[in-house]
Amino acid sequence: MPTREFSGGSLIVSDEEVAWGENVSIGSDVKIFCRRLSMGNNVKVGILEEDKSFRYPGGVRIRVDDLVLGDDVQIDRHVMIQGGNVDAACRVKIKPDTTIRVAKQLVIGAEGTVHEHCEVSGVEIVIGRRLWMMPHAKIGGGSAFETHSKLEIGDWCHLGVRSLLNTARPITIGDEVGLGTSTRLYTHGVYASALDGKPFKFGSISIGNRTWIPGAIVNPSVMIGEDCVIGVGSVVTSNIAKGSLATGIPARVIKENAYPSPFTKPERFGFFLDFMRTFSEICSDKWKVNYKPNQSSIEVMVGETLVCYCSELSSEQFSEWLSKKHVVVLTGILPGAAKDVSPHVTLIGLLAKRIIGNATPISERLIVQLRRYGIRFNYSEENGRYVAWD
Repeated sequence: MPTREFSGGSLIVSDEEVAWGENVSIGSDVKIFCRRLSMGNNVKVGILEEDKSFRYPGGVRIRVDDLVLGDDVQIDRHVMIQGGNVDAACRVKIKPDTTIRVAKQLVIGAEGTVHEHCEVSGVEIVIGRRLWMMPHAKIGGGSAFETHSKLEIGDWCHLGVRSLLNTARPITIGDEVGLGTSTRLYTHGVYASALDGKPFKFGSISIGNRTWIPGAIVNPSVMIGEDCVIGVGSVVTSNIAKGSLATGIPARVIKENAYPSPFTKPERFGFFLDFMRTFSEICSDKWKVNYKPNQSSIEVMVGETLVCYCSELSSEQFSEWLSKKHVVVLTGILPGAAKDVSPHVTLIGLLAKRIIGNATPISERLIVQLRRYGIRFNYSEENGRYVAWD
């Protein structure tokens, strides 16, 4: 049984040889016991920045069957992980004071973050890319370790502060689903004796792509379609058809086929007038900015970088913008010529949700601000360039 010992009383014990990447860092009082272990490059376990380390005692405890940590995975101090097979893809972050217990399998897709004081418990849990699990959120609850427990979540899931996903029965959540502060999904509800005629219910829950539940309760045996919005404070007790706006106790559909409702061209341009103005104000904390709107396009000089928006980009304007020293172009449809651009250019196609070119601090800040409005791109920055997800 191979054992590796480290300074600070840390050790790794595995039944098989460890697959070990470059620049792996192990903090003090880290104990890992597993059957198989694979660590990518730049993995950090049990390490915190000096200005934060005083808040959490040292130590990590991991006892699982198989542990796979991709490149740049970070598991902070005061974390406990137990159970079956745990697979954290590249750039996953597990923040301090988190507890993870899975009977069979936990998969967290690339660039996911589990924040402080969270709990992840269950039998089988598979989560897509870019999870954002806020502090004190919980996956698990009653019956979470019984046969029927299963959770499947797509990409770009947001779990708000104090949100709860009870997995006594299966839960399926699509892509780009937001569950806001204190949203709770219950797949079972019972406490008093069922033999006394008291209410009880068990049932799975499914939530479709791009649905937003900012602060509501969802009861067992409920299906919520894609592109829905559920009002804050609602209690969902029955199925909600796709595209619906629903609210109330119990929740009722107040508008059918409400979403999606795409902007007209003038509405879209008006949105970006406000967006680009706000973006210029945000960037003024670090750079000199100059906001210049006109009838067909919007330009913002941010330092030496030109950030511009145009709903339909003519070849003449495209060529003019590409002649600038540094440029980020935000447009509806990318021109056919936008296949291979020089390193100083970033092109963002809103309709195709496509990004081409260079990743810079300004382009990254723009993409983050677009995400604040729910405009997401399945791209990551790799070695200074944007790369589409598989």
